[in-house]
Amino acid sequence: MMNKEIRGGLTEKLADWSFNACLCLEAVGEGDYQPVYVNKAFERMFAITSEELSRRTFCETLSLKYGEKGLDNFRRLVEGISGTEEPQMEVFYDELKKLYLRVLCFAAAEGYLCLILLDITGIERSREKVERLYEELSASEQELRYQLDLLSITQSNLDEIKRIYRLVSENSTDGFVYYHYFTKMALTSNRWLDMFPVSEENIGNLEEVASYLEESFQGDYIEQWKRTVREQKTTERFLYQLKKDNEWVSQISWFWYDERGVLKESVSFCQDITYEKLQHKELEKLTYYDSFTEVYNRNYFIQWLGEQIEAARKDMSLVQMLFVDIDHFKWVNDRLGIQIADELLLKVAAIIQQYESDTTKAARFSSDEFVIGIKQSLANDTADEVAKRIQDNLKTPILLSNGMSYYVTVSIGIAECDQEIQDAADLIRAADLAMMEAKKTGRNMIKHYEPYMVAGFVGEADLEQKLQSAVEKGGFYLLYQPQYSSMTEELRGVEALVRWHDGELGNISPALFIPIAEGNGTICKIGDFVIREALRTLGRWIQEYDYQGIMSINISAVQFRDGEFLHTLQYYSGMYNVNAHQIEIELTESVFIDNLDETVKLINKLRELGYRVSLDDFGTGYSSLSYLRMVPIDTLKIDRSFITELSREKNTTIITSSIIEMAEKLGLEVIAEGVEEREQLEFLKEYQCGTIQGYLLGRPLPRESVEEILNR
Repeated sequence: MMNKEIRGGLTEKLADWSFNACLCLEAVGEGDYQPVYVNKAFERMFAITSEELSRRTFCETLSLKYGEKGLDNFRRLVEGISGTEEPQMEVFYDELKKLYLRVLCFAAAEGYLCLILLDITGIERSREKVERLYEELSASEQELRYQLDLLSITQSNLDEIKRIYRLVSENSTDGFVYYHYFTKMALTSNRWLDMFPVSEENIGNLEEVASYLEESFQGDYIEQWKRTVREQKTTERFLYQLKKDNEWVSQISWFWYDERGVLKESVSFCQDITYEKLQHKELEKLTYYDSFTEVYNRNYFIQWLGEQIEAARKDMSLVQMLFVDIDHFKWVNDRLGIQIADELLLKVAAIIQQYESDTTKAARFSSDEFVIGIKQSLANDTADEVAKRIQDNLKTPILLSNGMSYYVTVSIGIAECDQEIQDAADLIRAADLAMMEAKKTGRNMIKHYEPYMVAGFVGEADLEQKLQSAVEKGGFYLLYQPQYSSMTEELRGVEALVRWHDGELGNISPALFIPIAEGNGTICKIGDFVIREALRTLGRWIQEYDYQGIMSINISAVQFRDGEFLHTLQYYSGMYNVNAHQIEIELTESVFIDNLDETVKLINKLRELGYRVSLDDFGTGYSSLSYLRMVPIDTLKIDRSFITELSREKNTTIITSSIIEMAEKLGLEVIAEGVEEREQLEFLKEYQCGTIQGYLLGRPLPRESVEEILNR
């Protein structure tokens, strides 16, 4: 038998001359190894000598060359053979050498590891190439099958195709036309011929077909079709109106070309979308127009004015505003009756609407108040000229339907953007102050805003001082308004509502003090109080009543943008040991105005932490529909102004049902605010509104009264 020394020498020679890279490692510490032998193949493969390799431990070398990824791969190999005599084999890709390596690792003896590395790059590259070829062949086969199918259809009996097609097309409500420009073969549905009653030989005549469109669409349609063919597009959409019955049509066309790029075939589907167009127009009217006077509404005007102010900063133009109030309108309403007052209101609205243009918009701001915004770069149509023309128009008495003539006067306030007035809210406030000054000085006057007019709001200044004192000394408390399932009337949760009681003035409406607090910065301290007390109450209810419902907390846009808001919320959530999923943060649309992207990021962060997010007062703010598509929320709260008019005003009913349906499709929970009548509840049930909030089932209650409900 061959002695061990000879056998060892032969083994080493075999390893040295092997094409496979070989490496022997000796364990030298906790999870580390020292190279004790490498063969020439290993040195060639990794361009390192055994002497260089022995200067460091194997793990140090791996870390230097391959980082943590290399170490992790090695440790996984070692762990694979731990406790077993079976070798471990893995395939690795060496990004430095651009090699695929098959590595065989086994324990040669106690404390020794052997690694044999085989370069399988060629094999792997071949496999990848085969896979790519297979994919290309599969794609070619599919294309070939498609061409064969198309050829088969083309060669089929055309009379049979027409017969089958007629059976389908006669019952289709959409227009369909197929045309082959080489053979002149045409297939049409009855509906298409109804839209375009051309003769058979003119079906492929573009100008003849276009002649059935309204004249304003004919040229654009022909040009769009020709451009599509010129650019060899395969599909294109068209939108136009027909002469017949003023139908709106949405058309989608597909095009096929021969090898020279010449149009060979086309297929078009034409759908009558007149109803959708009218519905969209009606919805737009409901969203942006005052339903009574049919001038723009307050929401649209505020949005438009903000856009014009932003644009004016870029093109250095001027933005002015008129605030128009009908003098003695309450007297007319009380003495002459609602019918006469409404007729006067419509007449005045019509006069004000005359001055609208691309750069001038008029809107009804409240019951007897109108606003006009003007963006101008020239000296014509200034606010002064418009104001004087309105008053000149009203010098002639308004003839009413009962034969009576009535003289109407208006008080007009004018303001324009300057260094102090830089946004829509400031501009509206300034014009409103100027209008009140005009009324104060005798009515039927035109007044420009001056800074001294703010002094007339000394009452607000006093209120601000009291608010500052209440923030420092503590004059606030919370009420909780229950929210119920509309179907079962089970408690869904409560909304925390902040209240302020002043020793001298009594209870002060949040509608008065919240805007002041937002303006002077005290809203953050008030908000911190609301978060702390609401979560303290929620923690108490969870512990004592096993409360599983929601605690909704209103957060001001000012506080939401404050850097400490999220920290404060998490701090008190932890302090009172409450679950984030039981906390719902209510935001109004004003929070999205300044920085939509940052706001959305913070909302996403809240939801990642488990908090729910609700969009409050939906329908009263800035572009509600557009924000609803962009913001990640859980709950949509329909403003009480919509609920109040349910069953009384048809347009409001349409809008409300549309909002509920839209929210349901977006997967949002819907809460209707201000439900005070059983009829309103029945309507909301019918349209599947999930949750209601309002005096019908629950007024805002102190904590103790809510606990009585929880105790039942």
